[in-house]
Amino acid sequence: MPDFHRSMKESLRAPEQGADTVVWLSVSEAAVKNPSGRFYQDRKMVSAHLPLAWTRCSALEEQKLVSLLEDMAKTFQPH
Repeated sequence: MPDFHRSMKESLRAPEQGADTVVWLSVSEAAVKNPSGRFYQDRKMVSAHLPLAWTRCSALEEQKLVSLLEDMAKTFQPH
């Protein structure tokens, strides 16, 4: 995606910056204290929908996804 990189290179993060919140959540109490399935950016919970994006989902769609992910996670649980 050379055109994308050329136009966005000043706004893109280094790999370390991009990984910061994921690593922070893996060791932070915030991951335990806050509801699961939330979107984090720069160590803060933010909206899962981009301000100008047209993505939306219903509560039923969210619940279906959560159920699917919970079922998938069970396959990784020790018996």
